[in-house]
Amino acid sequence: MGRNRKVGLDWWPRDIGLYRDPKLRAARQKFGVLGPYVYECLLDIAYGDKGYYIAYSGEGREDTLWQLREYTAGLENVTIETLAAVVDQLAASGLFHAALYERGFLTSKRIQMGYFLATVTRNAVPINFDIWLLTEQEMREKNPSGKSFVLRAFISRTENAIYRTENAIYCTENPQSREEQRTEEQSTVEQSRPEKRKQLRLILVGRPNWKKN
Repeated sequence: MGRNRKVGLDWWPRDIGLYRDPKLRAARQKFGVLGPYVYECLLDIAYGDKGYYIAYSGEGREDTLWQLREYTAGLENVTIETLAAVVDQLAASGLFHAALYERGFLTSKRIQMGYFLATVTRNAVPINFDIWLLTEQEMREKNPSGKSFVLRAFISRTENAIYRTENAIYCTENPQSREEQRTEEQSTVEQSRPEKRKQLRLILVGRPNWKKN
């Protein structure tokens, strides 16, 4: 049985001046230091578990809020409802991708770039490209050698998608394959044989009888 692939990170790079990020201003003004602290906790949860996102819907949302409650256990008057409001504010401030947040995911280009850089040397990385935000160009700029598994998987997926699209267009424009065309031609030949035999009988019936001299 193969060994399970590692997904999360053992460490993640913390940006200098993270708490001074302008996008954290609204959360800091509304919730004080709790705003940026919750954001940092969410980064820790994302990088340590899924690696580049948090499942934030249904049980995933409940589990995340309870983890945040554990992170903030030493702080007074911090309820689950307050933590949920902080997360909503962080998303509203653009710290998480808006469309994916509506779908129940907490992620961003910043988070994904951090994960991408931390996994460049890994031989295999499970990625859900349906929620992956980085472009090929953005990844190539950080990994010019192109050795990153994530980058190679992204390129392969893109090329396969292009091939499938071109193949679908070809099939639409050419609904009959060569084999189907050969089958149709053979069928036409088979259908024409009885008609030819009928014509031959008519010719023979209409031919005059020749008498011997």
